[in-house]
Amino acid sequence: MADEKPLVLDVDGTFLKTDILYECFWAGLGQDPLATLKASLAHLRHPARLKRALCEITDLRTDLLPVNPEIADLARQMAAEGREVVLASASDARIVSRLAADHGLSERVFASDGEINLKGAAKAGALVEAYGEEGFHYAGNDRSDKAIWDHADGVIMVGDLPRIEQSLLAAGREVAKYPGGWRWRDLLRALRPHQWVKNVLLFLPMLA
Repeated sequence: MADEKPLVLDVDGTFLKTDILYECFWAGLGQDPLATLKASLAHLRHPARLKRALCEITDLRTDLLPVNPEIADLARQMAAEGREVVLASASDARIVSRLAADHGLSERVFASDGEINLKGAAKAGALVEAYGEEGFHYAGNDRSDKAIWDHADGVIMVGDLPRIEQSLLAAGREVAKYPGGWRWRDLLRALRPHQWVKNVLLFLPMLA
């Protein structure tokens, strides 16, 4: 990797071992269940608006969200070498900015803004506009990240995406592999299901 090029990290399933949208939803059920359900129904077809609405309802403790230790170590190593380490996420920008501050990462973040859901091609376009073609290294864990890897100088794959990995290798790309990503059972564990029960019990009196 060229030292001067920034390291861009996806958040959900890459830097974090959970998904911020789900964290916000379940936290919202505990803090303001009626507003959370209303927002979820109102913005079900508009992900960016849903994420912004839940962000405004929920006081999410970003400092307590579980990180992927291998990617967190990579981020610290690159930052110590003087590399800019940037978060880029389809999650809401307000939460992503707080998460970056919690971990001493760059103040510059790329994230959804309430209108644009920054995922796949939209995220790729934003990063290319900021850094140029092959002007950054990118770590991701999802099929949608292929759109970003196609424009990145360095490919960091978190977890297993065998078909995409084969496609990248066939195109002559080098793929750095890191453990992590998330499966549904991993996500359920990270979201602390016992807390869900408490949240639902809090909501039940409103249905009576």
